[in-house]
Amino acid sequence: NYANIFEVNWSYPSTTALGNYSVVVSVIDNNGHYHNLDTGLFEPFIEEETCGFTMGVIVYYNPVFHITDDVNEPLPNAQVYITWRNGTTDTSPRYTTTGGLINLTRVPAGNYGFTILWKDKIVQQTTVYVDSNGPYTIKTQVYQLTVRVLGNNGAPVHGAYVIVYTQSGIGYGLDTTNVEGTAVFKLPSGTYRVEAYYTSGYWLTVVRDSAVEQVSVTASTSKDVVLTRFPPAMWSTIGFWIIMGAVIAIVTVAVFVFQMSYKKMHIRA
Repeated sequence: NYANIFEVNWSYPSTTALGNYSVVVSVIDNNGHYHNLDTGLFEPFIEEETCGFTMGVIVYYNPVFHITDDVNEPLPNAQVYITWRNGTTDTSPRYTTTGGLINLTRVPAGNYGFTILWKDKIVQQTTVYVDSNGPYTIKTQVYQLTVRVLGNNGAPVHGAYVIVYTQSGIGYGLDTTNVEGTAVFKLPSGTYRVEAYYTSGYWLTVVRDSAVEQVSVTASTSKDVVLTRFPPAMWSTIGFWIIMGAVIAIVTVAVFVFQMSYKKMHIRA
């Protein structure tokens, strides 16, 4: 058995992060040395002792991160993987709230990496230095595609279904147009197929029409989709012919009444 006091001094650079550290001291006697030569292992002739210490005063934060698209609107339900100060990365994603927020709890100051996915595609990789509760805004490469559905007369079509597909046929979104004839989609960069479908009663006639357009998205943009068969020609609708039939009937009755009146007047004369 041996008892000795050893002293070791070392210094840290000014860039060293504040935090908790551990020092592990290993002692190997001669038996361990020869055992290592024979077996490649010091054990069982090794003793270790661990001592912990703290550098500086650690301040913890509860930072909030605001994840947005390229026009600074919230990006809800995005997948977020965080790389922590020690270099480890989340194995499971966190998801942004409906307001596009991610919250961390009780973390020290330092650099935190963010890998953000939207529709299973990486739309941002960045590092944020945290030194407060935030909020910190992270803008992604997610763009807004505004689809405007128009009739062949240039008027907006309300209530049309709009579906956006990738080139491989994966559906990226479904929406219906508002009173202005528009539907808005959040998309990563790429080329997409936009399909619009519309069914409506028009002058007592059921009208169905559809249209397809291609669009390349590299920034927030808009795309017009025109329904060439809506509205249909007035004369092709049931309502038109009902009105025409009514007009013809009224005119026929009027002519008949006029003729009868004329005959009576002629007989009296």
